Amino acid sequence: MDDRSQSIISQDNIFTPTRARMLAYSLKFLLGLSTGLYLFIYLVVIGDTTGPLLGVDPATIGLLALAFVFGLEYVLEVLAGAYADKRGTKHALVMSLILRAIFSALVALLFVYFLPSSPLIAVVAAVGILTVFAVAFTLFSGNFEDWLQRNCPGLKEANNAFALSESYSYIGLILGAAGSLFLSKEHSLMMSSSIALIAGFLCIAIPSSDGRNAPNSAPNSAPNSAPNSAP
Repeated sequence: MDDRSQSIISQDNIFTPTRARMLAYSLKFLLGLSTGLYLFIYLVVIGDTTGPLLGVDPATIGLLALAFVFGLEYVLEVLAGAYADKRGTKHALVMSLILRAIFSALVALLFVYFLPSSPLIAVVAAVGILTVFAVAFTLFSGNFEDWLQRNCPGLKEANNAFALSESYSYIGLILGAAGSLFLSKEHSLMMSSSIALIAGFLCIAIPSSDGRNAPNSAPNSAPNSAPNSAP
């Protein structure tokens, strides 16, 4: 029993601060790059395709799409937190990255390759795609930092790692946005989807623990192992 408890506790803190920082920088850069590749495209593509079918200015469609996404993200915050508590933060992160990849691919398929033929199809497709985007964004928000801190409590004492990771995200964002100016819409969107999948596989490949078993194992752990458990 003691050996098992010690094994669970030792698995909780498997990231060194250096490894956690490198992971944060890598993932944030990839996400920034993926976002930059679709940032200036998806609203334009949806607006230009849906606007004429509905008889509405494409810019208005873009503003309505942004309002819908922000409102849905606000509503989904609580549900995303409950999902992460039940399935684990790593699972939530992987799902977020996969949904980001699906989002970019759907925009390319439904609004570049296969254009909707009726207003109803256009609206349903736009709402569905934007919902995927909102869910993906909400699952990532907050869970990324929590995941790293669960696996590397020492990172709490060096929170500048998260600030620096945002810098890497902006670098990727700028590079992706600049690259999208030289790529076709479909190529930019599919490249964005591929990069999001690479980030997802990176999360899957890295062994980690959500620390959800630690509270249950604490009562069974030996007294001399208690200081090593995650706070």
